[in-house]
Amino acid sequence: MEKTEIAEIKKTLDLKKHCAIEKIKTFYIDEEKNVVSVSEKFLYSIEEEKAFKYLDMLKKALSGKIGKNLFDINFKISEKDAKRETLENTYYGKDDKKLEEIVHAVINYYPYPGKYLIIIGFGTYDVPKKSKDHVLLDESEEVYSFMLTAVCPVVLAKDGLCFDKNENDFESRTDTWMVDKPDFGFLYPAFNGRSTDVNAALYYAKKDLHEDMVGELFGVALGNTSEKEKEAFSTIVQDTLGRDCSYEKVKEISNMMIQRKIDAESNEDSPEISKRELQKVFESLGVTEDGIKQFNRSFDENVGAALKIESLVDKTTKIKSDYVDISIDSGNADYIESRVIDGHEYLLIPVADDITVNGIPIRSEREA
Repeated sequence: MEKTEIAEIKKTLDLKKHCAIEKIKTFYIDEEKNVVSVSEKFLYSIEEEKAFKYLDMLKKALSGKIGKNLFDINFKISEKDAKRETLENTYYGKDDKKLEEIVHAVINYYPYPGKYLIIIGFGTYDVPKKSKDHVLLDESEEVYSFMLTAVCPVVLAKDGLCFDKNENDFESRTDTWMVDKPDFGFLYPAFNGRSTDVNAALYYAKKDLHEDMVGELFGVALGNTSEKEKEAFSTIVQDTLGRDCSYEKVKEISNMMIQRKIDAESNEDSPEISKRELQKVFESLGVTEDGIKQFNRSFDENVGAALKIESLVDKTTKIKSDYVDISIDSGNADYIESRVIDGHEYLLIPVADDITVNGIPIRSEREA
């Protein structure tokens, strides 16, 4: 799913507007992997403050960076897939036995040692049509039915004082168990192309990917993460440029990737960069014919299809060696330049009025 599609679904989880979630089902699991409590309620029958908290947890399962926290899960369309059929029979909320299969897959493969809460929201969204200039219209295009799951650790809050409204005083708080932010979750079916896609899901991971559990839940591998794509891109750049892998060329490639990301976000261009498009980037840098051959070999070995542009752009440019560690906003990387002085190559940072060293403002030699 693309960022705009994820954001559109996330916006439907607003209690103050017409919330898409109709029903909430929860499973409370203890340290022994026992189902302690099961609850099923319609959203608008839940106390408002509690409903807000449920929705907040579900929203977090649609948050983060694509490739780092959010991952597309794609089923094999040509084959009969038992995992996909289980999800298909569950998301309408019409098969409790299939839902129990999903819950027990989580219980058996989620390695968390403590208590946790599985929150499942069932919803429907009347998908409005979009005009040619991307304005949402009142007319509905289709009804998108979905299930959104968030698995949240239940943690013991720190001892302290808390305000008791009934007593109108502060009381000591001990042994208070709190539902923490989701560790992982998923949306099924996916909302690809602003339409129901039963052959795909969106998976969320806060930090640990839990790849064994992904395989058990969906029957497919997770695919490349943002870090893996970044490592593959680094290898391709090194293999292609070889001894010509200078700071200036790496900076130029970075600038082109930043511009490509801006174009993808503003013009709805593809969020992926193809092999041919990346080859043109290297050709524009004057890479030799042998370098292009190295590029083709390296791309096929490390990527194969395409790279997500989101994975290739960092907010900061980091320069590291054994004795220096510099971070600068990627948009300001041009302030650093490479220059050869007395046979040695240096990276130069202009001294400006606002430069400090350990909090002490410094002056340039020209001012002294």
